[in-house]
Amino acid sequence: MKFDSYNEMSIFARCDCNALRRFDLSDVEIIDDKVILKEEYVCNKCNKCHTEVYGYSRLGQLDTKQTINKKPEEIKRDIELLLVLSCGSIEGRKILEYNDIITSEIVLGTGIFSDVSSKVSDVFGKRAHLYEDKLVRAKDSALYNFKVKAYNLGADAVISTKIDYETIGDNMLMIIISGTPVKLENIIEQEYG
Repeated sequence: MKFDSYNEMSIFARCDCNALRRFDLSDVEIIDDKVILKEEYVCNKCNKCHTEVYGYSRLGQLDTKQTINKKPEEIKRDIELLLVLSCGSIEGRKILEYNDIITSEIVLGTGIFSDVSSKVSDVFGKRAHLYEDKLVRAKDSALYNFKVKAYNLGADAVISTKIDYETIGDNMLMIIISGTPVKLENIIEQEYG
């Protein structure tokens, strides 16, 4: 199979017949930039047997050993703990490397029930809880996707982050998050040189 793409917990590969397959990181071993499948995989479309994924080199700019040897829950924890800040610097931390700006977008349909509920809330001057709940969930999803992109670049933090909310038509909302991923000097290196 040929390497196609990856995310924080999976590797995607294509068979010669172009069928796409997802493998959890726990289903593979990375040895010298080779993806070895722990169990043979037989393609459902062409019945070809696969034991390796070709064309894999690195996950973004990350050190392969740093990422692949971690358990999926460790990777998820690292992503959730990644700093996302609206300011342009981090006090007391030296920025070693700036990456190009990254973005994450979510488009959300409000649905007829949320729309009717919000109109009733508007008449009585109350909060539109259905809208609020959807906005919070969409923002959290966009922010997590944003952190995954930064993590895959090897960033320690994202600075100059901006979150925009836009409306599209009558009942569609869009959330856009943008910022600059940065690599920080290690605190120990900073203190002891």
